[in-house]
Amino acid sequence: MHSNLRPTLAVFSLAASLAALPAAGFAESHEEAPRPFIYGTYMECATGTQSQSDAIVKNVMAPVFDKGVEDGTIASWGWMGHAVGGKWRRVMYMIAPTLEGVIEANNALNSTAAEGNPLEANRFQQICPAHDDYIWRWVAGSADDGGEIAEQRAEVGMSTYWVCDMTNEARADEIITQVAGPVWQKQIDAGMLASWGWLEHVIGGEYRRASTLTAKDLPSLLAARQAVIAELFDKHADQMKELTEICHTHQDYVWNVMMETP
Repeated sequence: MHSNLRPTLAVFSLAASLAALPAAGFAESHEEAPRPFIYGTYMECATGTQSQSDAIVKNVMAPVFDKGVEDGTIASWGWMGHAVGGKWRRVMYMIAPTLEGVIEANNALNSTAAEGNPLEANRFQQICPAHDDYIWRWVAGSADDGGEIAEQRAEVGMSTYWVCDMTNEARADEIITQVAGPVWQKQIDAGMLASWGWLEHVIGGEYRRASTLTAKDLPSLLAARQAVIAELFDKHADQMKELTEICHTHQDYVWNVMMETP
């Protein structure tokens, strides 16, 4: 069940509960592994009252979404709060095996919650009046399945959202899975990182890819991130130059994991 307003930091872990490639097989086609979809609603909220939206999610939405997990409508859901980053202040995400399924589940579960308490639903819209919708699909990461990645996910994390050249995105995926992935995995094996992930855009705005890292604490995360960057640009400079030319602009976020199931 979801933990009520759990005071931890984590990556937009929208990646956090997804299925991934086997950690030792980054070079394999990601089509060989399950690749579920995640529907993320990124909200702009009034900073003075945004905590009230957390209470509405806890009391009104969470029971409906938890039931959706129990009956198999969705595999997972979560609610996250802004710690560091851009304009988005809250994120609601849902995960399901298919694109149609995740869209239908998002619409149905949110409608059920709103119909059950229309006054609170209206107040929620006043607190968080604008949003951006994204649907992502898993490409690669540090776990074999959704349950395992949920267990791997740690308390502190960072997500980076990338603007990429659409004509060369497949090459960026290759560089991540074949070059960056094993370097991230080394930091996991050393106990510095807990998980990593790479997501592709399906529907939404300008961000075409998202990378995620989590660790047990912020010093470990920052140290591992710095070590990864140093190794990649020292030993794989040509591939990193190519990657940054394809995915040329980015935005970093750190999020508080406030509620999630499972």
